[in-house]
Amino acid sequence: AGQAAGRVRAVPASGTPCRSKMVQKFPPHIPPLKESEAKVRAAYVRSTAEAEARAAAKKLLARVKSPADLHKVAAENQLAVQSVDPFPRASHEVPGVGEFPEVTDAAGVMPAVPGVFDRVMERDGDSYIFELTSRATPDEQDWNRDQTQFTEQYVGRKRAQAWNRFLD
Repeated sequence: AGQAAGRVRAVPASGTPCRSKMVQKFPPHIPPLKESEAKVRAAYVRSTAEAEARAAAKKLLARVKSPADLHKVAAENQLAVQSVDPFPRASHEVPGVGEFPEVTDAAGVMPAVPGVFDRVMERDGDSYIFELTSRATPDEQDWNRDQTQFTEQYVGRKRAQAWNRFLD
């Protein structure tokens, strides 16, 4: 509803109560094209580039029939294949790329190792083709370090499933 400039009101918040004061109100408007042209152009260029990268990655992936083909196709297209050191899937972090749970989840269900993922993975507008070169079970030290986190995640999933069943 309409709130006048200078009006003070309480803001619902957990913990410490907050108060806010309206300083100035800007009505909604569509800015002239000259004000937003650069932003629109940048968004269009980025969107087009992302779509072209996705299409190119899908085209390359279609040519990859085995892990050996990945390196051959990359070389033919002057692309570099980057390798990373082993990392725990539980972190959902791919070294050099960042948090990428889609990749770590897909690595866990890959039927054959080594193997190339059957789809292009996308993150922040970039398209990736991944090859899983090895997979190892956690050793005792890894398990002891991450046991609490694994247990909490498992219990949380089971609680959510039970709650959803109850609601259904």
